[in-house]
Amino acid sequence: MIPAEGAFASPNPRASLLAGSFAFRAGPDGLAVARFGWANPDTGETSNTRTVPGELLGWVLPVVNGAAAVRISRGVRYVRPGVGVTLMAGGDYWARFPAGANIGDRVYASLIDGAAISGEAADAEATPWYVVSNVEPGGLAIISTTSRVTS
Repeated sequence: MIPAEGAFASPNPRASLLAGSFAFRAGPDGLAVARFGWANPDTGETSNTRTVPGELLGWVLPVVNGAAAVRISRGVRYVRPGVGVTLMAGGDYWARFPAGANIGDRVYASLIDGAAISGEAADAEATPWYVVSNVEPGGLAIISTTSRVTS
């Protein structure tokens, strides 16, 4: 199997965030997929940065209906503003790590752009995911809420 950024990495149990009375949708600046996103439970708007306390953290699935709903900028796929999105609360996914990743590290979400970070970092929030495979800078590694592997 060839890994695809943001895709499911296993058939292990997974869970999506419940949107309440709103469907989650990309906020006014759009939303990068295969990264972490924060959803406002009162409005349903989702962003790759935390904008207010109490927002829900989830993994942004790279599944969007319709090619017109997505644009590409600097090699990153973005969902256009207002388009519905799915955020995952748990599961195993392929994540890109700009600075590389170390097996067993807790995954942190960049508060600047939602990128995955291996281990604690400034301007980042701890997630319930852990790194399951080592990777060099810019590569893909498996992140998991169902397995915790140590080196």
